[in-house]
Amino acid sequence: MAGILVYDSKGNERGGFFTEDNYGNVALSLNSTSSQQAFLVADADGGAALRVWYDKDLVDLRADEDGPSFRVVQAGKPIFQQPESPVLKK
Repeated sequence: MAGILVYDSKGNERGGFFTEDNYGNVALSLNSTSSQQAFLVADADGGAALRVWYDKDLVDLRADEDGPSFRVVQAGKPIFQQPESPVLKK
């Protein structure tokens, strides 16, 4: 892996911009002082994804060879997904 790490004034890692050796993806990670909060990745093969979250809430947006998708999770439970998942139809 190669990239740049970002630290705050107290020396806490707060994110980074990097490439992966195994898959060739390039990514940007943004963190709070205790956990990751946002992640943007571009796949070497052309797909991309963006995920932002707080605790058990998240929004996930993707586009790849399978087409676009969008998912919202609130309190750890999926509340919206497009294309719709069979799990959400129950």
